[in-house]
Amino acid sequence: MKLLIVISSKFLNRSTLRQAEFSLVIMAMLVLASCQVKSLYNPGTGPITLSPKTAASFEMWKTRSHPTYFSVAKDGKGWSSGFCKSDGYQCKDDWGQSSVARCNKQALLRGSSCAVFSRHGDIVWKGPVSFGKTQGDYLFTITVNQGTSELTTAGSANHVNKQMIRLILGACSGQANLGTKKWFLKNCKNGRSASGTFVAGKGAERYFGIGTESSGRSVEIKLLMPVENEDPKTSDENRDSTNSSSPLEAVKDRLQKIKDLLEKGLISPEEAEKKRKEILENL
Repeated sequence: MKLLIVISSKFLNRSTLRQAEFSLVIMAMLVLASCQVKSLYNPGTGPITLSPKTAASFEMWKTRSHPTYFSVAKDGKGWSSGFCKSDGYQCKDDWGQSSVARCNKQALLRGSSCAVFSRHGDIVWKGPVSFGKTQGDYLFTITVNQGTSELTTAGSANHVNKQMIRLILGACSGQANLGTKKWFLKNCKNGRSASGTFVAGKGAERYFGIGTESSGRSVEIKLLMPVENEDPKTSDENRDSTNSSSPLEAVKDRLQKIKDLLEKGLISPEEAEKKRKEILENL
């Protein structure tokens, strides 16, 4: 009996040691894997100021259902982005190399270079991030649905009085009326115009609206508060909602705003359903 107990004790000790050794091997492999990831994935560093157009494009890229990498030029004036058309888990991760390469085509001509700014909708840039001055109270963006893609341009917006906001976008000019919740743009290139309705947003996105261009294409507008000297390492509680929302949350937020416009009688059920389908088709 004593012999059996001694043998069993030795066997258990050996078994425990083997389990411990196995656990240590697994831990070592995980550490090595994490080190390899860090060496493959290199975000940009240092302070950066994004131009209004770059900031606007980043906002729209985040609304994709599976955004991959968003790279920016270190001068803040250029970018390139990527997204997965299928399930995000089925896409091959190239660690942002293709995004950086596309961005560098123009950046290098300006004497700048590009690096990864965001991965899967989260800012990974290591350094303070700020937005360039918009020469207005808001950064005004408008996105035109082009069927298989979207085109975003940026301008500025200023309060004329408590009820009226002036919209400026290149040659275009217009207004957003806080009383009627209607907006318009006119005198744009090639005689184009656009108009629609809007509702209050949240956080840095003060207002969100939809409408139609004179060519019949649907558009979205945003009035964003300029954000100065934001540190991406700040806690979620203190970070601006412009940069803290996940891509899925951004899509849900767009759908909720369409619902708000419908409930307030600013758009028809047909317009709401059309816009909802466009948002879901672009996922």
